Amino acid sequence: MIWAGILGDHLLGPYLLPDRLPNGSKYLDFLQHVLPDLLQRIETTVRQNMWFMYNGAPADFSIVVRNHLDATYPSKLTFRRLILILIYSLNRNVLFCIKN
Repeated sequence: MIWAGILGDHLLGPYLLPDRLPNGSKYLDFLQHVLPDLLQRIETTVRQNMWFMYNGAPADFSIVVRNHLDATYPSKLTFRRLILILIYSLNRNVLFCIKN
């Protein structure tokens, strides 16, 4: 499984995760030890205004992961009910429409 993030004009990763995240402990390890290193090259003002989006995987919603994200990124999380719709424009570019 590959994790990547887009933050402003920056691409974070890609970072290779285990094929399966059976529980939140391996994902928590990534969030605590790898993600901070990936964020080091991002300007502070950009990091302060970022939002963290769950993708809906079960490991994202384990209690240890949710507690860590709530403490690390308070008021900066999107949730499972968020729906991302891809819309193709006439010239075949992908446009993103977020519906909650």
